[in-house]
Amino acid sequence: MDHKALTQAKFLEILTKAEATEDVQLTKVELRPGAEDGQNYSGQVVACRLEANVKDQPKIYNWMAKVPFDDAGKFVPLRLLKTERFMNIGDDGYKYVESYKRFAENVIDPIQLRNQLTRPDACRFNVLCHGDPWFNNMLFRYEDQNPTDVCLVDLARTKWASPTIDLSYFLFISTTPELRQAHMNEILEYYHQCLSQALKELGEDPSVFSLRELKSDYKKCSFFGFMMSMTALPILLARKEDVLSSEEMIGDLTDPDVKRKFAHLHSARAKASMTHEPQIGHRISGGFMEMVENGYFTL
Repeated sequence: MDHKALTQAKFLEILTKAEATEDVQLTKVELRPGAEDGQNYSGQVVACRLEANVKDQPKIYNWMAKVPFDDAGKFVPLRLLKTERFMNIGDDGYKYVESYKRFAENVIDPIQLRNQLTRPDACRFNVLCHGDPWFNNMLFRYEDQNPTDVCLVDLARTKWASPTIDLSYFLFISTTPELRQAHMNEILEYYHQCLSQALKELGEDPSVFSLRELKSDYKKCSFFGFMMSMTALPILLARKEDVLSSEEMIGDLTDPDVKRKFAHLHSARAKASMTHEPQIGHRISGGFMEMVENGYFTL
């Protein structure tokens, strides 16, 4: 396979920096899909095998790259109709829809608020956030079947914002409402201990961000995690055959017929995924009730 972003010139540039020498001759590049059909969503995973001579020594590199789709028209992010997630929850779904609409009409567009929360002026203390910290972007090292270290990958969405942006995103997408309900205070206290220790090791004053401020920021930024979970959970928890993958999203979205086709597909797949996997509706409805407790929505 070929890809416009993964050129020999780009690989040579990366190798030259990685090996800290100009004496690099790239002799072979092989690219192949790094994920099965249906597993790519907002980008394409590509397996890269490189052969090169570095200071006259032959070397082989096996890399994984996540890049935009080669055809820019193949994936265009759609603004999903969030209320569809509520309509498929069950008997209380209509109440959630009405509450969501009231908030949008009388307070602020929820998507606009979600985006505002990621700006550095939304909270007093800001850090470099990963932006997409769910469990599939974490590589774990194990010793004797016990995790001993973790490495975050996929840095395409890094941003300067409150640390609770990453925290809320991770908790709403990777944990259940029951876990958060039972252990939220413990989670925040442990997170604050680790953050304070990291600040000390960096020579910074750990009192710059108190536990009280962390809890206040988390309550505010939890809305970001909830909004992201409504988009992500029906995809992440769905059966593979129920997901509308990027491979199916081929067409010109400026064409009204193509737009209607994609909207219909999104609606049908969302209903199918929530029917086949009840945990999706359970986790979204649980997140909604947390937003009621945090003062965003009313019932």
